[in-house]
Amino acid sequence: MRFASGDAGLLVLTVAAALSLAVATWLAAAIVYQIGSQLALARFLRRRRSAGRTLPTCAILRPLRGANPRIEANLELLLSLGAPVVVGVEDESDAAVTAARRVAARRPDARMTMCIGPASRGSNRKVANLSRMLPEAAGEIVIVTDGDVATPAGYLESVLAPFEDPAVGLATCPYRSVGGASLAERLDVLLTNTGFLLSVAAAERLEGVRFALGATLAVRRSVLDAVGGFAPLADLLADDHALAARVRQAGHRTVLVPLLLDHHVEEAGLREVWRRQLRWARTTRAVRPGGYAGTILTHGLAPAAALAIVGGAPGIGAAALWLLVRIGGVSILSRHLKLTPRDLLLLPAADLLAFALYFGGFLSRTVHWGGQRLLVERKGRIRSRIGERSLGPATMRGAEADRT
Repeated sequence: MRFASGDAGLLVLTVAAALSLAVATWLAAAIVYQIGSQLALARFLRRRRSAGRTLPTCAILRPLRGANPRIEANLELLLSLGAPVVVGVEDESDAAVTAARRVAARRPDARMTMCIGPASRGSNRKVANLSRMLPEAAGEIVIVTDGDVATPAGYLESVLAPFEDPAVGLATCPYRSVGGASLAERLDVLLTNTGFLLSVAAAERLEGVRFALGATLAVRRSVLDAVGGFAPLADLLADDHALAARVRQAGHRTVLVPLLLDHHVEEAGLREVWRRQLRWARTTRAVRPGGYAGTILTHGLAPAAALAIVGGAPGIGAAALWLLVRIGGVSILSRHLKLTPRDLLLLPAADLLAFALYFGGFLSRTVHWGGQRLLVERKGRIRSRIGERSLGPATMRGAEADRT
């Protein structure tokens, strides 16, 4: 019995040591990722924007749904750029229609076309709307930008400049979230600006631009036509990612423009923030399941807390190092990320929420988007109800033909 008890004790100690080593390795990986991604973002922010000598012609598509004061202000900013803008709203009774008409009345000189009415079929209503808007767009470059994104002065010059290189088929811009003072809004901002944005900078540094971001998608019209337009994306949740993949498969480059846009978060409670962030988590899991699983190594709060609790003085020191790297690095970037000292105090809470969202990404394949509850199938295909057949590209073409 003594021998058996000794063996059991040795086994427990061995397992405990292995777990401690695994947790310490996890924390080390998270610290390395934090330092690397923060440096990548800092380098990106220092990058100079190129100015094209002869800019191509373009048209800007802005799909809208719902309305708030920022939608009007952002649309005015877009019109002030001087390029033709196509606004698309699916429902005549949508408040976005009234908002767009108010903006048009204030800017009678602006070149704005409105497409109002039901769009073609597809589970991704934004893409269905874009498919209907596309025939109204003229120009060498088609730019798609969301209604909650503000376009600063110099936006067009920055976005169009990469297309001087004939090999470039698509350009996209990263974004930071800006919002009000409520707890939910600040957590939403932190999740984007200290999580998502860092991952974008790290991804560009490690593997190049193999993605696109919906805040701005600028695509060469000839390339867009060659890959089938927006119709093949009509039942995909990650339409921006899929479009970038199609452009690359067609032999063209995708580039990240060194312009950080402002994405205005809506007044929302924690439930809405959770749903939106969970949708993004499940989107990433659907299109890159292996990569999503591996992002567990970027979450340093959990191993830091575990080591602080059971690791004695060395564990407390390791946890302190994590906080120094995480909070210290973010504080250095805080001016660019539009963060306040209060935000830095909320950073551990945001990291805890991000950790919960990571596991939430595995628990279900349903997401809430645009007032719909959608089921996410393999490779990011979506449908609105269980038992309803997903609409593929062929079905989309048939639906569009029926409407003409």
